[in-house]
Amino acid sequence: MEIMNTVDLLSRESRVVRLDESYGYEIHELFAEINSEAVTIHRIGSVKKPKQFYLAASELDALCEAWQTYKREREAAQAAEEERQNQVIALAYEIASQVSSVQIKESQAKRGQRVWTISIEPLRYDRAYSSADNLFSGLLDALKAWQAKILQKQETRAKFQHLHEMELDIWMREELQKATSFLDQYEQALEEIKRVLPLFPSQVRQDQDDDPFLPDFPDE
Repeated sequence: MEIMNTVDLLSRESRVVRLDESYGYEIHELFAEINSEAVTIHRIGSVKKPKQFYLAASELDALCEAWQTYKREREAAQAAEEERQNQVIALAYEIASQVSSVQIKESQAKRGQRVWTISIEPLRYDRAYSSADNLFSGLLDALKAWQAKILQKQETRAKFQHLHEMELDIWMREELQKATSFLDQYEQALEEIKRVLPLFPSQVRQDQDDDPFLPDFPDE
């Protein structure tokens, strides 16, 4: 076993540690002078006046402990938030998969940012979102727009269906035909939407109810 010689270390009154340096357009150095009783941090540069900051050993110990605690708590919070966002994204995909004609596709924007696009082909609906929470609330927007469109077609069909064929002009017949054809393909989505709406947290549904605007979409 090697016995370390600690005499040299104990005999030294202080130690200088370089913390940062830059020798570009603006020259600056940041270093700490450490001894057993205190730390003095020096900042010198070619532009700003030199500065120094003094901390007693007990103060530095408290600062280092607080800093390490903060880092651990922040890293844990970031990991928890990342996990929460992944769960939100997974739930959005699961909900979309249960409703006919609703799709979510992921792509990457500049700088690697994740982007999700919600599309409903019969509505010519495409909306892009760059965060998990916006994707989730945007999906609720999309489902409500899809629901409103189907209900609109049901109203159109009911409006003209009870009329006698002789009472229908060309425009009415065309509208009835379009509504009927649309509902033959997509009416089942109405029940699918009703089934998945309870999967959204009540707060998300309430926020959307406070802003009930739904865009107008062109006919097929």
